[in-house]
Amino acid sequence: MIITIVGGTGLVGQGIFKELAQVADYELHSLSRNGKSKDNLVEPVLYHSANLNETGD
Repeated sequence: MIITIVGGTGLVGQGIFKELAQVADYELHSLSRNGKSKDNLVEPVLYHSANLNETGD
């Protein structure tokens, strides 16, 4: 199962990832403005950077 958390580098997102990382069947993705910006990142989460404020105009 693939799980993506928007804002995954925040306090709540990291706590959720720590629990989910204990389940081997999950592919974990974090989507945030800065990608890997913190030191307390959870393995094996894949961190992605994205700007969700951009418009397609």
